[in-house]
Amino acid sequence: MLGGIEALLYGVQIEPRLIIDMQQASLRLEALRDVVEQPAVNAGVRLVDGQALAVPPVQGRVLDIPATLERLQIDAAGELADGALDLVMIPVAPAVTDATPLVQQASALLSSPLMIDAYDPINDQSAMWSLTPQEWSQWLVASPDTLNPLGLSLALDEHGLRGYLEAQATLLPGGTSIDVEDTIQRVNTALAAHQLSIWTRVYHALTLYTVQSGDTFSSIGYQLGIPYPWIQAANPGVTSLNPGQQITIPRGMTWYLCLWCAINASS
Repeated sequence: MLGGIEALLYGVQIEPRLIIDMQQASLRLEALRDVVEQPAVNAGVRLVDGQALAVPPVQGRVLDIPATLERLQIDAAGELADGALDLVMIPVAPAVTDATPLVQQASALLSSPLMIDAYDPINDQSAMWSLTPQEWSQWLVASPDTLNPLGLSLALDEHGLRGYLEAQATLLPGGTSIDVEDTIQRVNTALAAHQLSIWTRVYHALTLYTVQSGDTFSSIGYQLGIPYPWIQAANPGVTSLNPGQQITIPRGMTWYLCLWCAINASS
C-alpha cells in the first residue's frame, strides 16, 4: 500500500499490465467472420456489352482465430499498441482459374433470361422470378465436373444466388418459404444441362385443412402435392375424415410434385 502512495507522491513509474479475456476475444472474433471473410470465386463468364467474356477468379480468405489469439497471448500490448488488432487470415484458392473453355457455351445461354417458378401446391399459385442475362451472368462461374468432357460445367456462384433467393423469399406471402439450398442445387443442375427454366416449391408452415365431402388422405395428398402418409403422420389418431373436420398439413421436406402426381395417377 505504501509503495502505491509513494508512487503517486513522487512520480514513480509503474509499468501498466494489459489483461485480455481470451474467451471473450474468441467470441468477438467469431462474430467478425461474416465481416472479414471472403469466399473464393471460381473463374467465370460475364456478359460485357452483349459479349460473353472469360473473367479471372477471386481468391478468398478465412479468419484464423487460433493464430490471432496466439498473437494476443504472446504480446497483447504490442499487438494493440496502435489501437488495432491485426487479424491472421488464411488465403483460399478458387477451384477453377480459367473459364475460357466455357465461353462459347455460356454465350449461347446468355441470350435468354433465367426463369425460376416458385410454385405453391396448396394454393395452386406460382411466383415467377426472372433474371435478365446481365443479372444472372454476374454470378456465372465454372465448376469442376468430372462428367463433362471439358472437366468443367457452368454454375451460379452459391453466395450470390443465395442472397438473391433469400431476398425474393421475403416477397412470398406470410407463413410461406422456399428451401433456398435445394433451389440453388436445382438451378445449377439445370444450368449444367443447358436449361434456364426451373421450378422450386413454396412451403407452408403447419397448416390446417378443412375436409370437404369425398376427401380422403390420398386425395388430399394428391391435391396438395404431399405424400398422404406424411399427412397421416401429422394427424395421429385420425382414422377417418368427415366434412368440416380440420386436419394438419405438414410442411414436409423437398418433394418432386410431378413425380408424386404421376405415381398416383397411374395407380
